[in-house]
Amino acid sequence: EDQEDFDPEPDFKARVAMYANSQNAVNAADLASNHPYHIAIDRFSKRTLTRPNEEGIQTKWFYERARGQYLTSKRQRRTDAKKKEFDRQFPRGQLFNKTDLAKFENSWRMSPHIVAKGAQNNFKTLWPQLAREFEASPEDYRDNYFKDMVAKAILFKSTDKIIFSSEWYKRSPGMKAQTVTYTVSMLRYLLKKEKKEINLSNIWDNQALSDSLSKEINDLASFVKSNIDKQEFRVIGSREVTNAGEWCKMEACWQKFQESSYSLKYTKDTDTLNENQ
Repeated sequence: EDQEDFDPEPDFKARVAMYANSQNAVNAADLASNHPYHIAIDRFSKRTLTRPNEEGIQTKWFYERARGQYLTSKRQRRTDAKKKEFDRQFPRGQLFNKTDLAKFENSWRMSPHIVAKGAQNNFKTLWPQLAREFEASPEDYRDNYFKDMVAKAILFKSTDKIIFSSEWYKRSPGMKAQTVTYTVSMLRYLLKKEKKEINLSNIWDNQALSDSLSKEINDLASFVKSNIDKQEFRVIGSREVTNAGEWCKMEACWQKFQESSYSLKYTKDTDTLNENQ
């Protein structure tokens, strides 16, 4: 079933292009587009329906495997009615691409210092690992994998919105991208210390975070942001790192967050799973 989605052989032409273009401006994310991993995610994104929303409409998450694919697909709908139907089926807020996926996934993998290095650098770091994992076990990359990936997207995007709309961020804006990835990583790290895991299935089913998880993220993000802003936090040994953006790219920053004292307060049983579940 669906064997064409899971060919474990890496795309030969894509790898030739990657090495041939290693000295020019073509980015790694574009060159990886034809790998079977991205083809599989693309195909599932076009056929996996969410639960009906408040209007009774089932939508899909659009994975933009190739640059410009979303707008091209919409333009192929020749009439206004078909274009509107495309917008209903694939809301723009449910669009994500390869570098977005890498941000969601590497934040989940608790590597916020890598995510903080920027979209392309993060993708280049994570992609070889993703490709190896896929090639070792392509049968694992089916609909449940896609749903979990979308849940990670919802977690990341919701964290971004929570931070942006918070009063504490309005009082002290800046460093939002860094705060988002560190907050997601910290949330998972703190739960794993309690031998718990975020319930991705619950997020997928509801296509949203619970009120309790949103409240947890708001408080945790405030803690993360305040520490990023503190000069006394940005210290390696006896050396102070004056640039907060550069500090967030350092593994020492992530290590310092892991050593900080913070306790989760609002998560409910429905928000989490035990690690052995």
